[in-house]
Amino acid sequence: MSAAVTVLWVLPLIAALICFRIASAERARLVAVMGAALTLALAAAVFVAGEHGDAFARVDVTRGAFLGLRYHVGVDGLSAVLLPLTAALALAALVAGRRADYDGRTAARLLVTEGALLGCLVSLDLGLLTLFWALSLAPLRSASRAGKDRALGLVVDLAVIASMVPLIVAAIALGVHGVRAGLYAPLDLAELGKLAAVSPFSPWIGVLVILAALARMGVFPLHSWVPFVVERGPMPLVLVGIVTPVGSFLVARVALPLFPDQVGASALLPLGVITATYGALLAVGQHDLRRLLGFLLVSQAGFVLAGLASLNEQSVAGSLLQAMTAVVACSGLLLVASAVEARADTVVMRRLGGLVRRAPLMSSLFLLLSFAAVGFPATVGFVSEDLLVQGLLRGHGLLAGTLLVVTAVNGVTLVRAYKRTFLGPPSRHADDLGAFEDLLPRERWVSVTLVIALLAGAFAAAPLLAVRQGVLDVMPRTARGPAALPAPPR
Repeated sequence: MSAAVTVLWVLPLIAALICFRIASAERARLVAVMGAALTLALAAAVFVAGEHGDAFARVDVTRGAFLGLRYHVGVDGLSAVLLPLTAALALAALVAGRRADYDGRTAARLLVTEGALLGCLVSLDLGLLTLFWALSLAPLRSASRAGKDRALGLVVDLAVIASMVPLIVAAIALGVHGVRAGLYAPLDLAELGKLAAVSPFSPWIGVLVILAALARMGVFPLHSWVPFVVERGPMPLVLVGIVTPVGSFLVARVALPLFPDQVGASALLPLGVITATYGALLAVGQHDLRRLLGFLLVSQAGFVLAGLASLNEQSVAGSLLQAMTAVVACSGLLLVASAVEARADTVVMRRLGGLVRRAPLMSSLFLLLSFAAVGFPATVGFVSEDLLVQGLLRGHGLLAGTLLVVTAVNGVTLVRAYKRTFLGPPSRHADDLGAFEDLLPRERWVSVTLVIALLAGAFAAAPLLAVRQGVLDVMPRTARGPAALPAPPR
């Protein structure tokens, strides 16, 4: 299994190199699908091999240090669940995405993004994690710069700077601390965690790590790039590069064990609630379906931040599960939006309407995914939001109540979007949609699989909740809530 941890992130990069050299778009896409499928199978095997009841046995792969950077990767409860989720998302984007969106370069960019994200998830050295963190945004920047939308390129550049520069500076500062302390590998996260327990690091370093994570998550006031890129960016890279919860992963992997005081600072919990509320309110007034879903992602990022910043075992577990739920539900909604755009050449809801008559399966799946996104009972979103809110109720009743109201607002927004897009007569502004057809088999199977996953997760939450183990093990006991997390349902 130790070799598989390395192959996980190397395999997509090799497939990307092959795609770059293939002239035929169809052949490049086939190679990309095969590479993504093999990566998913390997990630699933790592998940199954490491699962033991409700926790995971940690597997490390270590090589010698060079210039302070040791090749040190591993899999634990925090990363084991996210690995197959990320790999599945990349495969879903390749299979169900519009054929017109994929040429050799786009397929290669998606695979590079996937490989970099998987590298982030298995990295146990901050230097290596920072390297993969930067690489995961490079394909999106390259694609945005290659297009004619100069505004998109500028926005992506600003997002890259905001998320990369603070983490690079923080990694350098922590490396200096490690060298002064005589660590063999100054950027090793486990060794830095032991060092922090003895002699806490300067708070400003933690602020930089958190700032990088907040920028990547799209937390207010660093949020505006997310809906803009979701609306105008290339959908394949939006699905893999933005929807994947790598920002919250950085908080859980680096900020929580090294800077718990900064994560638990009084400002972050209200900031999460403000972000959730702000994103929900802005989503209400949107007419573009993709932009609406971008603000929904911002709102979901607020939920996740609020749970992590509470430093309560229940809320932390709920927020991590909520991050995974948002990935599946929002990916499905974006894939449906992409399918609508491919057929109608627009996702402006004022130019749609009445699509349920021509595409009943598409409309039904959009509604089911909307229910799951807002935590409807019998979905895994209900489990995650229940854990998150129950933990917050122990000491932050007003904020917990606010999040419940925000959930209702998001639900109303998605139902309203469903009504405007699929129900009623076609809009008088609509073009001729007589040729509009329902989901193709490849789109149908991917969407149905996502819905089944959201439903099955509610009744088999134990493997998913094992993600908490990698975080709770490093949380200071004094920072935890008064009650332990109850055993998840089997």
